[in-house]
Amino acid sequence: MKILDIASVSLKSLVIDNSYPDPGGDGLRNCELKVTCPGLVSFYYNSPLAKDFLLQDLNSLEDIFLSIDSLTEYGVVNDCHHIMHKVFKGISNITVLKLPAALEMLCLEYLYLTLAHPECFKTLFCNLKSLKLILIPNDQSMNLMVGLLNCFPNLEALTICFAWYETVEFSVEDIPSPSVTYHLKMVELLEVRGGKNELEFMRFLLKHGRALDRMSISWAADVKDPKDITSEIMKFPRTSSNVVLKFLQLKSEVDVSRL
Repeated sequence: MKILDIASVSLKSLVIDNSYPDPGGDGLRNCELKVTCPGLVSFYYNSPLAKDFLLQDLNSLEDIFLSIDSLTEYGVVNDCHHIMHKVFKGISNITVLKLPAALEMLCLEYLYLTLAHPECFKTLFCNLKSLKLILIPNDQSMNLMVGLLNCFPNLEALTICFAWYETVEFSVEDIPSPSVTYHLKMVELLEVRGGKNELEFMRFLLKHGRALDRMSISWAADVKDPKDITSEIMKFPRTSSNVVLKFLQLKSEVDVSRL
């Protein structure tokens, strides 16, 4: 097995972009990735899942963009739990986590299933203050998102860009109130079309957001007249008496890596 070993005491920013490996090549799929950079602050990873990871001395790491775009070699998400546990343990001190869209919602599933294990639950990402992701608003991803909120007990800012229109409706009635809502102060929702799943998620956050100060809702370009949707949202019950709702129109497509 090949080894990619990156070690530096002065490196501040690391970019690994292997999403389109050379034809006939295996990229990082058959490679062990070792990163030992005590001064690293920002990490951009866009690649199929490496065969193994060793991430150590990353105590200065603050911001990570994590895009894992292939699971072919592992069959199902559960098969790579041990590898993903290494990844998340190695980056557990981060304050900002960015996840892009994926057709199979791999990063979201990895994160949820890994943190759901007893040895991980509430031991990782206690420093996480900001979560930014692109989310497909179907029933699976929305329920994953709600469940994940319990894993980020100190989250203060949540930014979600909805990737495209939903299909199956979801409900959060049977999911306990997440502890994160005691700290969550700012929610930014982008590319909103006013679908039932989007509205149900807003209702959930407003109901449980005890510390919520602001919810910003930016309409997708194809939403021409959101007055009726806005009126419905304004009627949602709010636990926080200080929360302000802002409605905006996006001027350009959102790139989550630049948020």
